[in-house]
Amino acid sequence: MDNYEAFIDDYITIMRKYKESGGKDRSILSEYTDFMNRYNEVSKTFQVWNHSTMNEAEFAYYTEVYKRTTQKMKEVNN
Repeated sequence: MDNYEAFIDDYITIMRKYKESGGKDRSILSEYTDFMNRYNEVSKTFQVWNHSTMNEAEFAYYTEVYKRTTQKMKEVNN
């Protein structure tokens, strides 16, 4: 989950940079490409978190991270 949250934080950083530049900073495209190359790695790591095999503490942490990242995504997309 930590890896997933860090991935989302990187996405938010890129999107904020893009918004602040008004879409004019072409260097962001390179950053975004690097970011997307990491997607498969993060996706595989995230899939390990199977709800049916989580204990109570793991599920609570999963839920906490999910809520945090969802809120962050809402803020950057507004």
